[in-house]
Amino acid sequence: ADDAQKHYDLALGLQQELVADFPTVRAYRQEFAGSQSNLGGLLLTRGRADDAQKRYEVAIGLRQRLAADFPTVPTYRQELADSHSRLGILLMGRGWSDDAQKHYELALGIHQKLAADFPDIVAYRVNLAGYQCNFGNLLIELRKPTEALAWYGRAIATLEGVLKQVKTDVTAQQFLRNAHAGRATVFDHLKRSAAAATDWDKAVELTPEKERAGLRMGRAGSRVRAGQVDEALKEVDKLVAGADAESLYGA
Repeated sequence: ADDAQKHYDLALGLQQELVADFPTVRAYRQEFAGSQSNLGGLLLTRGRADDAQKRYEVAIGLRQRLAADFPTVPTYRQELADSHSRLGILLMGRGWSDDAQKHYELALGIHQKLAADFPDIVAYRVNLAGYQCNFGNLLIELRKPTEALAWYGRAIATLEGVLKQVKTDVTAQQFLRNAHAGRATVFDHLKRSAAAATDWDKAVELTPEKERAGLRMGRAGSRVRAGQVDEALKEVDKLVAGADAESLYGA
């Protein structure tokens, strides 16, 4: 890690000179911002949250200027949203939930605008749904389950629209699975276990067979709480064969 940081610092020095010597070359500005963000990630893994936060903030400033100077280049907006998201995750980990939510909302707003500005590009709507789902996850951590439900619902509607249009999109299908699983967890928390079981059904259906065990165990728990005991027990009986210790305990 020490050697990695040394080379990041050397790269940043060279990139800063390039930006100063060739201010009209957009690629140099973009690469400089990317290196700031990457160094922030390295510093975060080393437990240096203060330094990582400063790097993310520098990257946001650089990317904000790029996005403002070249509003017709969607990549700059995507990268700005990524920086806001990274900083939001860092701040949430530090317990600064209000600041974290602010950056999540900024990232979400950028993706909403991209999806609106480029309606024919499916990837922007898929990314938007991913951020809607992530915002739901954040609201769960903030103990706002009712608000989280609404955002999972938005993600599900966005992704269902995508899959209706393109029929097959692996990322959209994975995000839709995650949104249904997230909403199922919230329904369980709110003691709406029948609704949770229905969402688990969708999540299981969207998941490859070999990856379904954890979701099926979640569904079994919801079915028990919803009074659907026989169905739950039949499900766990099928899951016992070849199960790991945690799944066996749950069964």
